[in-house]
Amino acid sequence: LFHQGHPLDDAGRLAHLRATSEEKLRNSYGYWLAWVSSKSPAQLVATPLDRVSASCLDAWRRSMDHLAPSTAATRLQAIGQVLRGMDPVRPTKSEKSVIQYAKEHADFVGTQRKQGRVVDSAILQSAGIRHFRAHLDRAGSDLDAAVHCRDGVMIALLAAMPMRRRPFVNLEMGRSLRHEREGWRVCLDEDDLKAGASWEASVPSSVQPVLAQYVETVRPM
Repeated sequence: LFHQGHPLDDAGRLAHLRATSEEKLRNSYGYWLAWVSSKSPAQLVATPLDRVSASCLDAWRRSMDHLAPSTAATRLQAIGQVLRGMDPVRPTKSEKSVIQYAKEHADFVGTQRKQGRVVDSAILQSAGIRHFRAHLDRAGSDLDAAVHCRDGVMIALLAAMPMRRRPFVNLEMGRSLRHEREGWRVCLDEDDLKAGASWEASVPSSVQPVLAQYVETVRPM
């Protein structure tokens, strides 16, 4: 499925996926095979497509009750994607029902868990800026204060410009975080983003001053 192919051979149906997506599918399929090996080893003599059925998927889903519902749903969705790579008409309607049930359950639990915990981004941004300014006076000579300032900028920047963890922690001065004539700008390329596209945006004016102070005063410390 992941075979890249060459001029004399076609690529696999999932060869277009990025490395992170491929790893997710490999891991989930590994968990599936481990469960089959443990609970129904006789199925291992069947072809990969014949090993999968709605009843088996549902039994596997129920065996993951000790995990977070989102984890179980992610693994089941990955198996569905692998099945689709093997055969365009899979998963079947009944198999899709099992996968969809796990997803809807995860969505419901996630919504319930977040009730009362979601904070408005403007509040988070203000909190980050206050935290930064509260420690700025000592940041040039006190490492702990500098760390607090860094944390404040991180909170404010993420509240203003939400992004995934990997591109955020990989922000690099001069490459993905640039100071231009108009101010600071975040420029993410295909290596930074999960979808393999690029994305650019100016840092909001409310965060520009603290980011500039961080780079000029705190970051050297």
